[in-house]
This record gives sequence, structure tokens and C-alpha cells, in this order.
Amino acid sequence: MDKRKDKPSIYKILSIKEWNNVKKTGLIKTRLDLESGFVHLSFPKQLEMTIKIYFSDMNEIILLKINTDIQKKKLKYEANENSKRKEIFPHVDSELRYEMIEKKWKVIGTSFKLPDEVYSEINQNL
Repeated sequence: MDKRKDKPSIYKILSIKEWNNVKKTGLIKTRLDLESGFVHLSFPKQLEMTIKIYFSDMNEIILLKINTDIQKKKLKYEANENSKRKEIFPHVDSELRYEMIEKKWKVIGTSFKLPDEVYSEINQNL
């Protein structure tokens, strides 16, 4: 949990190809984000299912923790009406830049074990 605001942290999941593009351009945006018109983000408790749905065919992914102090005025929390998952998801309508990354991890393997720090936060929010 983000102790500064009593709100969960916000994460972005990327493929290695997408991460390499971020390093080149400085912008955190995927093809899905471009098609949707906003940057898709996840709360800690949503990460495992998001990975299972969108990244299960990959051997490694990049998990970014986004600095919510930088983004707090731009963050929106809405349900995706087109999704089977009727949850509230965070997203950003504007640019998400490289310097807004608070922390990053490379997560490897078909089961994608999340970092212990993230599991700790998930358990705090139950």
C-alpha cells in the first residue's frame, strides 16, 4: 500500500519489446493503450489476472511501479465496460513518461512470480 495516500500502488505491465520501445522513446504506451486512447494500469490485486490474460504466452515481462505522486492529478479510476472483469482499474488519459517509473522488475518464467514486495501489498489490501 502506498502509505503516502492510503491508496494501493499503480503498476504497468510491458512485454520486453514494449519496454525496449519505452527506453528509446521515453513514453510508456503499448499498442492496446494507443487503440484504447488511454494508458492501462493495474492495482496490485489485479496483476496476476492481467498477466494471465494478456501475457501468458511470454517468457518474461517488465513490471513497472508508477510514481503516483507525479501522476495523482492525471489518474482516473473507472470500470472497463467492454471487459468481462467488472472491476475498477486505474488509467491515465495523458502521456506516461519514463521518469514516472518508481521501480521496475523483470519477471521471468511461465508462472510469473511477482516480487515479494508486490505480494506483501496485495495481502495488505485484502
